[in-house]
Amino acid sequence: MKTILFGSVAAALFGVAASALASDIFDLPTLFPGNGQYVAANPIDYSVPGVGPVTVSDLDLTQLQPTTGGDFPAKSFFDVFVDITIPSLGTSPIPGIGTGATDTIVQRGGSDTGTFNTQMTQLDISGLPGGAEIRIDPNTPSTGQTTVTDNGGGMFRITSFFDIFTDISLDGGSTWTPATGPDHLTLQPSVPDGGATLPMLLLPFTLLALGAYRQKVRPV
Repeated sequence: MKTILFGSVAAALFGVAASALASDIFDLPTLFPGNGQYVAANPIDYSVPGVGPVTVSDLDLTQLQPTTGGDFPAKSFFDVFVDITIPSLGTSPIPGIGTGATDTIVQRGGSDTGTFNTQMTQLDISGLPGGAEIRIDPNTPSTGQTTVTDNGGGMFRITSFFDIFTDISLDGGSTWTPATGPDHLTLQPSVPDGGATLPMLLLPFTLLALGAYRQKVRPV
């Protein structure tokens, strides 16, 4: 009975911690919340003439610069974390850190909350391994949608995605090769310190569970 009680308490507290970590609650009603990141769902493949297949995986746009209000191109700057595979550099993905900027048209209709159609009209990423640069494909619209809900207390629930079409250049922007298909970016809360947030978040809940168990089994 005591074991079941302890297991139930620990499971419940673990659920609370996991929910907090996966939360889509942010402190600004913006397309690019500062404590958020846009993460790619799949690798992006390019067939570069004279080079061969190039793959960009684990694309992560983080440290976003927030913008709010109005129908206008929302500008944001961000850091880029990515793995890239280029045949001339070997067969294993190479982790890279770059910087980027984007312009996005937001159709807000004068409101900070609601569901808004979006279109990313500019995306420039540089500083990647092998001199790779990535831009938005100028010939294919990269569209998305953002929903902002007032959660009370100055906090907002935000769900947002983009389906982006990109080009890659390995020669300083002289030539560009389009991706073989789009990639799906979704807004997620930032996870600092290489994902160490979960153990640190679970620690106080684990201590609470142990305290509850010890108090339950204390002799009368």
